[in-house]
Amino acid sequence: MKAETQDMIYKINPKSEDSQENLDLYKLIGRIIGKAIFEQMTIPVQLDRLLLKQIIQKDFSIEDLATLDKSVMN
Repeated sequence: MKAETQDMIYKINPKSEDSQENLDLYKLIGRIIGKAIFEQMTIPVQLDRLLLKQIIQKDFSIEDLATLDKSVMN
């Protein structure tokens, strides 16, 4: 995962290696977030809109894609 420096929005790094270690780390992060949701705990992390929509199983929109690539909206 990477964070944008100004707003500290965490998103999946598209340049990260496709390795078992990274997949295990994403799984761990998912479990931590899932546990926080289950326990109704607030965690001090702002996730990317696409990542949040994936968690709550909502469809993506064109506007959501702009968070990945600003040229989509131009």
